[in-house]
Amino acid sequence: MIHKNIFLGLGSNVGDRLANLDNAIEKLNDLPGTTVSACSSVYESAPIGYRTQNDFLNMVTRVSTEFSPQQFFKDTQDIEHNLGRTRTIRWGPRTIDIDILFWSDSVISTDSLKIPHPEAETRKFVLVPLNEIAPDFLMPPNGYRVSAILENITDKNNIELYRAKERYVIH
Repeated sequence: MIHKNIFLGLGSNVGDRLANLDNAIEKLNDLPGTTVSACSSVYESAPIGYRTQNDFLNMVTRVSTEFSPQQFFKDTQDIEHNLGRTRTIRWGPRTIDIDILFWSDSVISTDSLKIPHPEAETRKFVLVPLNEIAPDFLMPPNGYRVSAILENITDKNNIELYRAKERYVIH
């Protein structure tokens, strides 16, 4: 079974941030039975939580996959590890971060996996790029449109366009 409308948040603030995002997209596309079908623009934003670190580059991708959410989560964790991610400080610096934001209209809550991502609808650096590629997506569990949530967001952190989405050519 192919699962569609899976949205991932990608972020990087260590090393060559753009290359880290590009490498993550390439590795996601290399997963058997997985296809990246859309990529947002890349945005730059200040870190949240632990502030003594470089600014982040963030983007959202839409993928389809044959994997279960749990297997796909494990695979994204492996990609992070293979691209040099080390976990030391919560919300700390990272070469790459791959978060499963939404798995279509599913709601999943286990000890290791929470979908939708618990903070997705409160973060401008998630909603602005998600709105670019899926403004009419109905976000579970409440079914609100991305564009409607973005209109009412209280996140005051500034995000700035860093690279336009036209850079990404999806095959």
